[in-house]
Amino acid sequence: MSAPGDPAGRTASEPVATEQATQDLTRTRDASGCPNCHEPLVPGALFCVECGHALGCPCPQCGAEVGGGDFCEACGHWLKTGQCRFCYAELVEGAAFCTECGNSQQGLRCARCQTQGFFDFCGGCGDALSELAQDLALAPPDDPALAEALAQLRQLDAATRQAQAQLAQVQAAAAPAPRPAPPPGLNLGGALQSLRAGAALDAAAAQRARDEAAKARAEAQARADDATAQAMQAARADALQAARQAEMAQSTATALGLSAQLQQTRERIKALMAASDQRSFPDAQSARRHFMQLRSQLIREGQQPTKWLCNWANCQHDNPNDCGNPSLGGRWLFD
Repeated sequence: MSAPGDPAGRTASEPVATEQATQDLTRTRDASGCPNCHEPLVPGALFCVECGHALGCPCPQCGAEVGGGDFCEACGHWLKTGQCRFCYAELVEGAAFCTECGNSQQGLRCARCQTQGFFDFCGGCGDALSELAQDLALAPPDDPALAEALAQLRQLDAATRQAQAQLAQVQAAAAPAPRPAPPPGLNLGGALQSLRAGAALDAAAAQRARDEAAKARAEAQARADDATAQAMQAARADALQAARQAEMAQSTATALGLSAQLQQTRERIKALMAASDQRSFPDAQSARRHFMQLRSQLIREGQQPTKWLCNWANCQHDNPNDCGNPSLGGRWLFD
C-alpha cells in the first residue's frame, strides 16, 4: 500500500531506501575525494572547492553522476519522480496519461522504426511522435536568420538542379555534327580525250564526243553546285556549333555560380548554428524539441547532421535525446 500523503504512490520503504542509497553513495564519493585533484570534498557539493571540477549528483538507481539531468544516461532511470516525462507537469496519482500534454507515461512508439521513447521526436529516425512535435516539424525555426538561410538554401538547391539539367542538355546538343563528305573529284580527262579523237573520226563520232563533253560539263557544274551547298551547310553547322558552345559556357558558368552560392549558404547555416550554440533552454525537453525540429528542417533542405555536440559535457551524441541535460544547448555537427 502507498504511504499516506505520498503523491507518487510509493511504499513507505522505497523513499527511505532511496535516500539511504544516496547518502551511502555521497559518503563513498566524499571519502574518495575529488576525482580530478583528489582533495577532500565538501559533503553535498556539486563542485570541488579546490579545482572547480563538476561533481554532479549520483543516480539513485546506479550511482552514476547525473548533474541535473532529467534522466540518467548510464541506466536510463527517470530522475524527476512524479513529473510527466514529456512536459514535467505534476502527475495525477495512477494516471496513465499526463493531464497537461496528454502523452502516455509509458512512452510513444515510432511507427516507422518502432523505437520506444519519452521524447516528442523519435531518437531513432527523427519522426515527430507527439502532436506538439508534428506542429513543430512543419514550423520554421525560431531563429529568423536561420529560417531565411534555409529558405534561400531550398531555392538555390532547386535552381542548381535545374541549371545542371539544362547544362547536361546543352552538352548533349553541343556534340560536333558530322561534316558532309566532300564531293568526288572532277574527271574531265575522258571527255577531253574524246574531243581529241573526234577530229580524226567522222562527224557522228565527233558529235558524240561533243555530247559527252557537254554532259561532263553539266555533271561538273552540278558537282560544283553540290560542293557550294555543302560548304554553306558546313558553315551553318560551324556557326550552330559555336552558338552551342557559347550556350554551354554560359550554362556552365551559371551552374558553377549557383553551386558556389549553394555552398556559401550551407556554410552560413553552419555558422548561424555555431553562433547560437551557447543558447540555453528552460528545461531539457524544450532543448530536445528545438534541436530535433531543427534536424527535421535541415534534412528537408538536403542537409544531414551526423552528431549532436552538447555543451553540458562537451560530448557527441547521435541526437539530443541521448543527452541527460541538453538544456545548456549544443549544436549539430556535419561531415
